[in-house]
Amino acid sequence: MKYTTEIKTIFLNDIKSPASSFVEYFVRQVYSGRVTQSVIEQFTPIIKKSISTVINDVISDRLNSAIKNEELQSESIQSNETTTKDNGIVTTQEELDAFEIIKAILAEKFDVSKLCYKDFKTYFLIYYANEQYWWVCRLSLKQYSKAIIFPDKEHSGNYEKVSITSINDLYNLKGKLWEAMRLQVERKQEWDNKRK
Repeated sequence: MKYTTEIKTIFLNDIKSPASSFVEYFVRQVYSGRVTQSVIEQFTPIIKKSISTVINDVISDRLNSAIKNEELQSESIQSNETTTKDNGIVTTQEELDAFEIIKAILAEKFDVSKLCYKDFKTYFLIYYANEQYWWVCRLSLKQYSKAIIFPDKEHSGNYEKVSITSINDLYNLKGKLWEAMRLQVERKQEWDNKRK
């Protein structure tokens, strides 16, 4: 874990401001001439832009995949939407965007075809297998106070609340989201096995 964290830090630094050795690695793959410091300086903005483009493409592909999955499950999801004027609940675009981000993150390790949401007046619930009991997280996205809440292993009510500044912070919580989803998938499987 220590090495993973250090490697991530080094990689993030090289993405923001590529080191000469980092740029040289790519230059040697594509440039047939002599690699000098001036060639490295010429290629630095190209490498930086290329990496940025690749990262954006990966994120875009994941979001598009999540959107396609959502369209396939539209009937199921529509039955779970609570964007009605009768009860005073308004599902915001920020909540829907957060759902798509979480879905894309979870899609890296899980089948998200059974992932649903329900909006309440005080929080936005994301749950598994069409059952609110198997909730993965709750989002509170107020204008000046945003947080995500994760269930505890025993469902004892000792939930973990993590403050966030924007829904983009959800990308930094992949591990917690994966763990929460794993927990609910396992609980659901145990429940189904007991009912057989």
